[in-house]
Amino acid sequence: MLISFFEEFPTEDTLAKLKLVSWPTKLYIAANNVQQFRAVTSVLRHNQNLLEAVYWPILKMQEGYWISPWVDEDVLTSLFRTILSQRKGFSVMLDLEPPKEVKLYPRCFTYSFHKKKRIIQHFLGEAGERGINVYTVESAHIPLVLRRILGVSFPSRYRQKRIVMYYTSFLRTYLPASVVEQKLAANAKRWSQQDIIPALGLIAPGIYKNELTYGLSELKKEVEILKKAGIKEVIIFRLGGLHKEHVRPLKVLSQQ
Repeated sequence: MLISFFEEFPTEDTLAKLKLVSWPTKLYIAANNVQQFRAVTSVLRHNQNLLEAVYWPILKMQEGYWISPWVDEDVLTSLFRTILSQRKGFSVMLDLEPPKEVKLYPRCFTYSFHKKKRIIQHFLGEAGERGINVYTVESAHIPLVLRRILGVSFPSRYRQKRIVMYYTSFLRTYLPASVVEQKLAANAKRWSQQDIIPALGLIAPGIYKNELTYGLSELKKEVEILKKAGIKEVIIFRLGGLHKEHVRPLKVLSQQ
């Protein structure tokens, strides 16, 4: 099993955690633009365990932060134009989520909202034709029908690799562990059949800075559940939360 990581805040300290990873892995790195992404990855290129570094574009907070039809058309088209200009084999991950800024929400009632859904769809298709590796991230906690209506999920026919965020650190505050893990196991069977990559966590907070996290025992159990279901890759949010006690059990699971 391939055990990979997100890193939303790629600093010298968080990226140094990659030295703890003693198995083949992938790293999905948030960056404001391609230039920043390349500057970050330049210091990682000698790490022999890093199989792939994936560009995770993030926008200014007032623009929406994540990628969605709520984002202004010119922002989307400029980003997609830059990505499509990269060489064949370049890897990018679109984090498809509604905007962090609530004041942007009324945009979903406009005609341009539907137009921007088509712009994202067109990008996914064209990127595949040009040999750009595209991953899309969506929340498993929003019903799929609603995700599709809102343009934060697209079928795999657009050639992208789908990732679903199934973060249970907050679920575990009000549901018994056994229930959480049974639900994960049921979903894992479907993800395996559909070749979907699940993302687990959180082991460190994200952009809100106050997200609930969990420890090694919960993470290890969830990775074991996914492995038993035949999942080929799992992504952990996020690298900055990795500690020495994680290393041995995750390495064992990656090699089994």
